[in-house]
Amino acid sequence: MPKVSVLMGVYNEKFNQIDLAIKSILTQTFNDYELIIINDNPKDKEMKEFLKNEKQLSSKINIYTNEENVGLAISMNNAFKY
Repeated sequence: MPKVSVLMGVYNEKFNQIDLAIKSILTQTFNDYELIIINDNPKDKEMKEFLKNEKQLSSKINIYTNEENVGLAISMNNAFKY
């Protein structure tokens, strides 16, 4: 189990912004972490596909999708549970 879990919620952000944030986390010198991304936009098929492709960047990335849009606070609580 990693020492640190980095939580990221996504909803309707631009793909290039999400990509930059993920790459910024992946290039940190500290290595004992996991990145948990919560997709709070379950109906957006493009977002799902984009996140699936981002997962290919690293085994440290874990992606979960809410069943429905619940907002950032509940999404972060869900991420914390993982």
